[in-house]
Amino acid sequence: MAYIAYHFHWRREEILDLAHRERHRWVQEISKINKKINRSSQQQSGGGGFGGGFGGGFSGGLNLSNE
Repeated sequence: MAYIAYHFHWRREEILDLAHRERHRWVQEISKINKKINRSSQQQSGGGGFGGGFGGGFSGGLNLSNE
């Protein structure tokens, strides 16, 4: 639940109103987004893990809303 709240900035009540299956789907979507951002960051920095990945090209993540 905290994973979804952190990434999407949804209120606790909104997350609890989702069925378990739907919450799981959102966790999978967040994971895909994070993997895509990490791959992009690694490619822009030359690929070497987190050492230089955040210096060039990292935008600080996503701010998504379910409004």
